Amino acid sequence: MTGKNERPFSGEEARLFLVAARKEEHRHTSVLLAVLVAIPELAKQLLEAIDQKTGVRFSIETFTEVGFKGKNATKDKPDGLIVVAKSKKNVWRALIEVKIGDNDLVAGQIERYLQIAKTQKLNAVITVSNQLVARPDHNPVKVKMLRNIGLFHWSWKFIQTEAKLLQIRGEFDKEPCKTYILNEFIRFLEDKSAGVSGIDYMPPKQWRKLINTAKGRGVLSKDWPETQDVVSAWYSEVRDLQLRLCQSLLLPPDNVKVKMGSVHINDPKKHLESGCRHLVSTNELEAEFEIDNAASDLKVVVNIASSVIFVSMSLDAPGDKKTGLGRVNWLLRQFKKEEIRTDKLSVRIYFGNKSQESYLLKNLISGNYKTNFNDLPLPEKFDIFSVHSDSKRFSDPKEFIKVLERSVHGFYNGVGCHLKKWIEPAPMPDESHTEE
Repeated sequence: MTGKNERPFSGEEARLFLVAARKEEHRHTSVLLAVLVAIPELAKQLLEAIDQKTGVRFSIETFTEVGFKGKNATKDKPDGLIVVAKSKKNVWRALIEVKIGDNDLVAGQIERYLQIAKTQKLNAVITVSNQLVARPDHNPVKVKMLRNIGLFHWSWKFIQTEAKLLQIRGEFDKEPCKTYILNEFIRFLEDKSAGVSGIDYMPPKQWRKLINTAKGRGVLSKDWPETQDVVSAWYSEVRDLQLRLCQSLLLPPDNVKVKMGSVHINDPKKHLESGCRHLVSTNELEAEFEIDNAASDLKVVVNIASSVIFVSMSLDAPGDKKTGLGRVNWLLRQFKKEEIRTDKLSVRIYFGNKSQESYLLKNLISGNYKTNFNDLPLPEKFDIFSVHSDSKRFSDPKEFIKVLERSVHGFYNGVGCHLKKWIEPAPMPDESHTEE
């Protein structure tokens, strides 16, 4: 710990209970940073999300409204500073910039803070806002990066998710002070006055323009600002879906991953460009979630021309079943008849001759179909999927988000989490080569 007179900066230690706050962002910053000191377990989770290992015995200091002294001093006062000492000689420091409610981060301000971090020999800048990104090492704003200075982002929704998971796991139930502070922090974040939210709607004008163009069989352009705004909002909604899945499944964010290629992981700009090209060429927005211990990835496809949301999972057919009916029945045994009465759930069967056919799941379960599966090539794969189509609600930027979230969570919680994949049995030992 450094003494106050030894610090190369000015600033107050973050307080959990403020006597006065000139603005709400100051209050939020102080509460967040004070909680990280009071609950190192939460600090550890958040820091490790940006690849900062904290060590077994690390210490953390946090400050608000930080100003720097000396010849490189500026008038800028970042909202906060985190100082993490992993050992006596290994200290990591990051500036904090916080926005709340509908306030978005400003590129020029972030670039100035990156420059401060460079001149003051700090390690990183961390932004906090309601803006959602695919990964904590992506950022909602496009800025000119500086060598050896990291830029990371924690959305308030991400912080809330990590806090709730820590609460659910009950890692320090025998430490009543920590438990009390964590519970109060979560209550603070969940209150409407805190302004913590995910994405509630697609950008209205842009969303309606793309839908109307696609429905009228017009040609979209990847260079339209509207296309880029919609794809960017879609990626934010995908991140929100990921965090909501984490909360409902009681899994940490690393256990529910948004799948993307390594090029897109390392370059958010290319990730956005790829999404725009895909939307223009197919009229579709896509996302795929890799969930720990799930039978397969969870795939979401939104077609803006037909106003349809598809949610699906895929299973390989069991290789040890030697008849088509046997393979289909293997799948059907995973569902309870009384639970599958909807016209929205279907199964697409891929046969060995590369043909495919779709059936309502309720008809397969009831036997109400005319196909004799034993007369067809063996099924090789099953897609279990739901279809949600409502053009009026789809066109409404807010209603679309509500329908999408209900579709994804309803499918996985009602069907997907119960699916089991076929695992090929281990080969039997060869007994013909026994030792004499």
